[in-house]
Amino acid sequence: TGRAVLGRARADGRLWLKVTLLNPATRREDLAGLLTLVHQAHAEGSR
Repeated sequence: TGRAVLGRARADGRLWLKVTLLNPATRREDLAGLLTLVHQAHAEGSR
């Protein structure tokens, strides 16, 4: 949808998600919304 782009990294044998913030006006609420999207995607993928 273009709302966010997450990258992946592997460290210590574990998979991690990473995000690069480019907008200096990013607010805490924006990050909370991103986490909500990640949780929703995980829930949908776990079905």
